[in-house]
Order: sequence, then structure tokens, then C-alpha cells
Amino acid sequence: MRDLYGAACGVADVILSGHVHALEVFAPQPGCAGMWTAVSGAAGEVGDGPVGVRPAAFAAYGQPGFLRLEITPDALTVWAYTVAEDGVVTAREAARLRRG
Repeated sequence: MRDLYGAACGVADVILSGHVHALEVFAPQPGCAGMWTAVSGAAGEVGDGPVGVRPAAFAAYGQPGFLRLEITPDALTVWAYTVAEDGVVTAREAARLRRG
């Protein structure tokens, strides 16, 4: 994964992935300023908590959900949708990446 991350550094504004059973958005890391990482993996199965050690700019664990990207010429906004046990859907802005 580190090799893949390094290959995208300086080329991509955001990496999209789905691995762990959580919703997570990570701000740029010291080794690659400017590149965000969004993990959307909680649609079908949910996990108990974080797997790694990197702090997330946004995270939701223990409930199903998904990430939605809103792309405009000026910004990329990551919206997180989660579903509580009572069926209530919550949408919140997880991150906003601006051009320039």
C-alpha cells in the first residue's frame, strides 16, 4: 500500500478506497502534502473501531454507511452518510478540498 500511496503522491488530489468496514477520511500526511485519502467500506458490514494508527479527519465506526463525492470545478466535497440502529440517516460533510 505504501508503494501505491507513493506513486499517487504529487499526482492525485485524493485516493478513494474501500478496505476496512468503516468510513474514514484522512487529511494529507506529512510524506505527501495535498493528497487526501477516503475509505468507504461500511455499506454491508460494520467494524468496531480504527484499524491503523493514523488519526482520521473524519471517521464513523459501528454503523452502515457510505461516502458520496460532490465534484465541482472549484472543490471536491466528501459527504458521509450513516444509518443509525433506528433507521435514521445522517449526512454530514466529512471534508472539502479546494483547488488553488
